[in-house]
Amino acid sequence: MNDETGPRWADILAHLLSPHATAYYERTGSRRAAAFACDRAGLAGMLAERGLPIFDAVLAYEALIGGVSEALLAHEQLYGKRISLTLDGLLTYEGKLLLPLTAIPTYEHWMDESGTIYLVNQDVDYCEPSVESFIHVFEQGAFREDLESYKAPPPGSDAARRPFGFQLWSHLGETIAKALDVPLFEPASDKYGPIWYGERAFIKERRLRKWEEWTAVRVSSMDLAVLAVQAATKKDPGARGEWQSTIDKQPAADAPIAARFWFGPSDPCGPTSIYGEVQIVRGSDGYRVHLSRA
Repeated sequence: MNDETGPRWADILAHLLSPHATAYYERTGSRRAAAFACDRAGLAGMLAERGLPIFDAVLAYEALIGGVSEALLAHEQLYGKRISLTLDGLLTYEGKLLLPLTAIPTYEHWMDESGTIYLVNQDVDYCEPSVESFIHVFEQGAFREDLESYKAPPPGSDAARRPFGFQLWSHLGETIAKALDVPLFEPASDKYGPIWYGERAFIKERRLRKWEEWTAVRVSSMDLAVLAVQAATKKDPGARGEWQSTIDKQPAADAPIAARFWFGPSDPCGPTSIYGEVQIVRGSDGYRVHLSRA
């Protein structure tokens, strides 16, 4: 959805996005592919020709974002076989008809009449609502560098000011945000992925019942990391997760442990579900993070 000739997302969506998101897309300069969309009437004609419902939310998505008309055509060749995308062949979720926004072999995105976007994997019969609107997609996308802060974000980004981070495989965002006094960022938040954002921290939850449940935390200091972990493990002493910044390879020795949480995968099943403990210790030269193997 990005090339060097199409219109800039910052220009297309400026009237819909928050100043934070607009500034992000201005800085990154990302663009929509020049020939990626048709107009509302064109898409409505394609839907009518196939006997498919015409959702105003999908027409608006095509006009601004594009890709739906391409998805309708691509579905005819998806998975290497012809697929007839007719009314009887549409996906449904709890009785709601869905229309495809993308057509890729693994994870597709579909939309219902209200504009809710669904994550779909037809290979494993998976379909679940993942975001309330395409505006939320772009608002949440403006925090991409925070979610990937362990990959060294650009120096001028907000994420560069929050170099310490961890992720827990449970919903603890509200608890941590309250402990750190970080407000909810309403433009990017919905029931599937609330975000708390401020100078001190970025906190995001993912609430997909069948697929993903986690809380990502990025903070500007180790003192805040300690407070965040203490609040999380007080709420859920069995919280599992991973530290996503530098871990000291030397053992923690006898340094006092300021905060700790279980280190392990998101899947709680199996005898190896807990690998050890992430320990934040406080020494004479400041905090260090160690991984204590079980």
